[in-house]
Amino acid sequence: MINITSVTYNSFGLTDIGRHREENQDAFSIDEDIGLYLVADGLGGLDYGREASEYAVKHLSLFIEAGLEDLIEKDEKSISELLESAIYDTDEGIRRRLGDNSATTIVVVLIQADKIYITHVGDSRAYLFMEGKLHGITEDHNIANQYVRKGLMTKEEARSHPTQSMLTNSVGIMNETEDGITKLS
Repeated sequence: MINITSVTYNSFGLTDIGRHREENQDAFSIDEDIGLYLVADGLGGLDYGREASEYAVKHLSLFIEAGLEDLIEKDEKSISELLESAIYDTDEGIRRRLGDNSATTIVVVLIQADKIYITHVGDSRAYLFMEGKLHGITEDHNIANQYVRKGLMTKEEARSHPTQSMLTNSVGIMNETEDGITKLS
């Protein structure tokens, strides 16, 4: 957990197809009214990556907005449970609509009162820009990062390791053993 006394933020969104893909499979949503920011990246090696990322962003937005309206108390526990439920519901929705061979990564940032909640699945990342430096908040859900956590390789080695692009978790193909919600206060 990172303790922050005050936060100033600006938001904007942009996607780019990059150099190696024929189709842009990125999606994002910004809803400043409820403090919700989403970024998804469809898995290109599977079916319907673009559709999975678009569905995830739209479904998560609706699920979280409705969930916030229904919350009696907007405390840490209830918001964390809402985000977790939203991810699992989106995972099930992708499977129902697109099949078992469709998935996306996701980063969800929710700002409520004096707290920032971040959850992610896959290797899309959230960063905090503080004191002139970017600080990684999330850890990739991939095999190389599992090796780092087990002390079998360094972070530097993981960056170029062949398993750094092999995901251990994604929305559409969920692995419930991976870590979930990060809270910044």
